[in-house]
Amino acid sequence: MADVSGTQDFARFELLTDEGKSAVDGFQDGLKIVGDLNAIDQYLKFPFPINGVKKKGLEANRLAPGDRVVLVGLGYVTDAALSGAVKPRKWLPNGDERYILMRAFGRPNRERPTEYEFAFVVRNWYIAEQ
Repeated sequence: MADVSGTQDFARFELLTDEGKSAVDGFQDGLKIVGDLNAIDQYLKFPFPINGVKKKGLEANRLAPGDRVVLVGLGYVTDAALSGAVKPRKWLPNGDERYILMRAFGRPNRERPTEYEFAFVVRNWYIAEQ
């Protein structure tokens, strides 16, 4: 965990490997599979914020930045319009107690070059370890 608010239902998380190193490179490798590396530094931001973490059982009063918290969920690609990710924003990824939006990608057509077609979302996430 990169940051946690003791008074609000909010925390920032880093994406790490099992060895505790940054997992951004591995995430980028996954994006190569779908062929989208455009503006990855602009639209893939770490650490990423999640609202509603206390609702999911995060014990904010007992945790500090640097503590290990393991989040587990079902990740899949969905329509960007359904996940609210059509328009790219620099604050991606973000999330709340329902889902974590990790990345928007894919340009639907030449008429809308600034809109994304798909998004990688993690749903049904829970705290596996803290």
